Amino acid sequence: MQKNKLYFDVYGHYLTLDGPEPLLAAARDKFADFAAPPTLRPESPATVVYARLSPPARPNSASLLFKNSRYSVYLTRAGLRLITYGDLLSCHCNFKKGIFVINSGDEGHLEELLYLLMHSRFGEFLDAKGIHRLHAGALSLDGRTLAVTGAPGAGKTTLLLSLLEGNREARLISDDVTLLDSELNLYPLPLRISVNGSAPDGSGKISRLDGKTKYSLDKSLFETEKKKRKLNFLVFVEKSGKPGIKEISFPRAFLKLFLPLVVGYGVPQMAEFLLKFNLRDLSGLARISLSRFYCALRLSLEVKCYLYLRSADGEKNGALISEFRKKAFKI
Repeated sequence: MQKNKLYFDVYGHYLTLDGPEPLLAAARDKFADFAAPPTLRPESPATVVYARLSPPARPNSASLLFKNSRYSVYLTRAGLRLITYGDLLSCHCNFKKGIFVINSGDEGHLEELLYLLMHSRFGEFLDAKGIHRLHAGALSLDGRTLAVTGAPGAGKTTLLLSLLEGNREARLISDDVTLLDSELNLYPLPLRISVNGSAPDGSGKISRLDGKTKYSLDKSLFETEKKKRKLNFLVFVEKSGKPGIKEISFPRAFLKLFLPLVVGYGVPQMAEFLLKFNLRDLSGLARISLSRFYCALRLSLEVKCYLYLRSADGEKNGALISEFRKKAFKI
């Protein structure tokens, strides 16, 4: 492997990373399951990222295309896209060649932007193939699979870890994001998970652009085989004063899936990355939206969907999870 470079193959999308060793070490850990040899030269679209621990680029004479409270998007005189995040970060985007240069004087911010950029690139590639990302975790146990989704902080990870507890055969398929196609197959995506800092299995602090912190989970809890599996159960997690778990109808399940699956709300994504401002990309987004819609429709119709209302009462929550485990996995 060449010095200061790493190579990854995420289900057919080939990514090359060139950057400082601390950043490479973090990427090597997070994307270990997708490591690829430098000799691989795929025919599929590729991404090359140059990460630089240096002050972010300034727009200078670039033309402003879009701006909000978080970022600004510019068109440079060379015809490239420049995205700036205040005085913290910048990203030069050459979409045609698949080359991206990210700059920041802060190592943690650089790592977070790299994660979002890589997710955006392979997510776009997989979307076009009909494999979509859902902000959810998933696990397998005794030949059955379950995915857990919900708003940030609702308790998805808590439920997943509770189902894993005491079951040596249980394994995580994905942590923060689940890959799913219209045939209702799950694809392993063991990248990272949000857990409490005091969690016994937590290892590896992850900085966030929003100031919050994530922790990576022990890799021994993940499936080692990178094979697709049929999804059997989907659980929506919501906070409530009245705890309970109940099966929900197709219309209700579909409505709950609309934002996270059809729109893609909650997945790691540079939203500004989608702002390419041309008809070709708009038509591509329309096809992807239809594919996501069909996927959500089939999932709502063919998979058993449950609503888990999680309260502040840990004892009641534990009893409900135990009851659900017996119902879903017969244990």
